[in-house]
Amino acid sequence: MVAKTTKSIDVEVEGLNELLRDLRAFPKDANKELRIASQRIANQHMVPAWRRAAGRSGPWADKIQQTIRAKKDRLPTVIIGAQRPRYGRGATPNTVRRPSDAGVGPDAALSAQRAFKEGGSWMKHANRAYVPAALREWAEAVQELCDRFNADRRGVG
Repeated sequence: MVAKTTKSIDVEVEGLNELLRDLRAFPKDANKELRIASQRIANQHMVPAWRRAAGRSGPWADKIQQTIRAKKDRLPTVIIGAQRPRYGRGATPNTVRRPSDAGVGPDAALSAQRAFKEGGSWMKHANRAYVPAALREWAEAVQELCDRFNADRRGVG
């Protein structure tokens, strides 16, 4: 499961890279189905959890929450932020995402220090209770595709 900030990973799965490499041998339709299943899983489990977490990001919560979305990828993936300006003076959710989480350093402008202080650690403290269910559903989707692909190759159907 991937929650994309700059890039963070909620779960490491041994052998995942090899599995993803092997899945490339599947027909395009099978990989498309996996992307759709992964996006559904991310929308169902991950997006709500990250939106709740972003609710603790201070005065930027509303606009950051609006930018949290599932990416259509072979793994359930969440993207947080956007480049389109949504705040005064052209600031984007990407610009405020990190400081709202981690705060700013002493070299930052005084206005930024007042606005962000030490940050809210909302990304670090996001509730990742979704991981077991999301991982299980993703494994089931992969297994279903593998079973169908292998049955098609054997001429069973």
